[in-house]
Amino acid sequence: MPKGCSKCGTQNDDAAVFCRACGNSLVVAAAFMIGQTDLKRLLAYSSVEHMGLLVLGLGLGGSGTYGTVLHVLNNGLTKGLMFLTVGNIVLVTGTSHAPSMRGVLRRAPTSGVLLLAGLFAVTGSPPFGPFMSELTILRGAVEHRLERMQQDNAAKLEQMRQTVDEKLHATLEKRLSESFRQVSERLELVHRGLGEMQTLAAGVGDLKRVLSNVKTRGVFGETQLAALLEQVMAPEQYEKNVATRPGSGSRPPSTARACSRCPSSPTCAASES
Repeated sequence: MPKGCSKCGTQNDDAAVFCRACGNSLVVAAAFMIGQTDLKRLLAYSSVEHMGLLVLGLGLGGSGTYGTVLHVLNNGLTKGLMFLTVGNIVLVTGTSHAPSMRGVLRRAPTSGVLLLAGLFAVTGSPPFGPFMSELTILRGAVEHRLERMQQDNAAKLEQMRQTVDEKLHATLEKRLSESFRQVSERLELVHRGLGEMQTLAAGVGDLKRVLSNVKTRGVFGETQLAALLEQVMAPEQYEKNVATRPGSGSRPPSTARACSRCPSSPTCAASES
């Protein structure tokens, strides 16, 4: 992965090389300009410094490139004027040593005014052209940095969105699986209860069918029949334990008379219960 410049935030290899060259040019030129008393050398070091600014604009791209082109024109005109003015002053004073130059405004007023204006222009003071070009390069650096910040923020937001989507998907899938499991368990319990209810209903039906065909028989039935005969018939109209068939050993517990003409005969048209 290419390494970028930590000063302007560039990530491209070429841009990083330009930024390093810019930093070296600015630092070296500034170090030589400190304490420099020769005007010609001072202007030369200033040109080196401005070359660093030009390289910085090329490395930034965009509006920085436009500022670089504009600064080439502005700095070229300003430095050309400065060199011509300093040369004229050296001819007048006979030296390029700044502390030895005295009475420049009196001896060469035009050159002195131009030198003063050129110093303001070279240092990037408004409303001169170098100020506008340097401001454009600075704006390009700010825009480039903001663009890098926007890209980084977009990448982080996308990463956050993916993380949230993954966690949300996992949570939702877990909750849905748990809900479906609970619903499945409830349905299984309901199905099991319905099966038990069907079994119970079948048992009740069987019991109903059994009970619907039951007749009163045995000792309990004989007791009930005797009680009914006592309430409905007179004592002479029925007898107990009578052999209804001659020679038969079967003796029903109660025998009713169906004919009143032969009450002495217990077998006359009797009905067996």
